[in-house]
Amino acid sequence: MKICLHTLYTINKNYIGGVERFMIKYAKEMKTLGHEVFIVCSSLNKEIIIEGITVLGIVPKNYLAKYKLYNSSSNFISKEILNHEFSEEKLKKLSDYCLDQIKDIEADIFHFNSFVSNLYIPFRKNYFVTNHENQKEYDSKWGQGFFDFMANLIRDKKTFLHKYKNLYVPSIHYSLIFTELFNVKVCNIKLGIHLEDFKTLNNQFNIKPEKIKLLFPSRFRMVQKGHLIALKACSILKNNNIAFEIIFTGVKEHYTNEVDIFLEKVNSYGLTREVKIKNFADIREAYRECDIVISAEKFCSYGLSISESLSLGIPTFLSEIPTYKEIAKNFSHAYFFDTQNALSLANSIMEFIFSGSNQKNEKEMIRFRIENDLRECAKKYNESYYMAI
Repeated sequence: MKICLHTLYTINKNYIGGVERFMIKYAKEMKTLGHEVFIVCSSLNKEIIIEGITVLGIVPKNYLAKYKLYNSSSNFISKEILNHEFSEEKLKKLSDYCLDQIKDIEADIFHFNSFVSNLYIPFRKNYFVTNHENQKEYDSKWGQGFFDFMANLIRDKKTFLHKYKNLYVPSIHYSLIFTELFNVKVCNIKLGIHLEDFKTLNNQFNIKPEKIKLLFPSRFRMVQKGHLIALKACSILKNNNIAFEIIFTGVKEHYTNEVDIFLEKVNSYGLTREVKIKNFADIREAYRECDIVISAEKFCSYGLSISESLSLGIPTFLSEIPTYKEIAKNFSHAYFFDTQNALSLANSIMEFIFSGSNQKNEKEMIRFRIENDLRECAKKYNESYYMAI
């Protein structure tokens, strides 16, 4: 079977974010099953290979000149296609853009990764959509009120989405919410970890470390990811004489303004020596360098990074949001703190340090890997694909 995975955004070798990373890993699993799998994205790189997966960059000719003026695909799509206007005309324009990207592509299955891209793409039985964004992510990306506008269009059957039989999200929480809001059946297939790529590491947390290495493996989207909560928690750690350094990842070119605001806060908290910003083309390198992973997200559709860290046995400190609870609530190396509460995060880390928890719980790590194996996700989609053709 020939499978085309589609994303509106860019996938390149220098930066692989959570959704992009999932697409690459998922493609590898489907390839292992025997399928021919490739990815279509918005990019000026016509063809690159990432981890053995072909990634085709396609920008329709009528948009090519304008696309070259922008430093990111998300800025291009926001400004040139939607222009932050809530109208059916703009959303139809976005769907037309996606259709133009795949019009010359031959495949048995087309698997898209956002509801918004398919609103006005006529349904075909071999079209699948897995949505990786929740209400707040849509609003922060397209403008406040966008999600409600889109949800009303779907509910009133003004789009094509109500005709789709293959709509998915990675969490039970959002499958229930979207099904109710859209009055359309949205199913849940959870994602998972490509276990061959995320084999166990040799990280050992020492009960009296000279310097604890913290990792914050999130996109530099502060309104969502909770960077400032982590910074404030770090200032509390420093005031309690905890020696540490923390690495923040996920900087893209269009996050410059956010990074400037972040660095001002770093300076005001007196954390210039402790805080590092570093990008990783291979996120596994980041996990190799850390003792503890922190994720202070305010809202999240799934949680790939925290799944990766838990699959490696790394103590992982998580905000109490619904999707994180779905993934991690039953595992002892997941430590929850009150969402948007820096003191709660700092206290959780200090309690862990002083508890003497210096050994990984290998049994829990293995149990997490068994219950979050990406092969199970691939098998479920594989069954759905064959039912559709």
